Amino acid sequence: MLSLQGDPWKNLAKLEKEMCQMKRQGDVAIEDYKSALKQKWLEIRRQRNQCDCTNGLTKFINGIVQLNPVEKHYFLKWMKFSLDNIARGNLSEMRAD
Repeated sequence: MLSLQGDPWKNLAKLEKEMCQMKRQGDVAIEDYKSALKQKWLEIRRQRNQCDCTNGLTKFINGIVQLNPVEKHYFLKWMKFSLDNIARGNLSEMRAD
């Protein structure tokens, strides 16, 4: 349902990490290297922004928009609670590994 996950997301994360660490700079001047990384970053962002929402995501957004403010607040709070619970479980497993 989330088309922006996967390779585009991984590539963007690797690029942002390289922008912070600058491990592969080599003999290139710092400003030139930063500029090249920034151009690659902008290109990946442009590609990601061209992706359309999936049908499931569109239905989800339309469903939330139709709720009244109290229902929306309640729904989003419970969704946050549920996602935090899932993340806690996954984080515990990752720490154990």
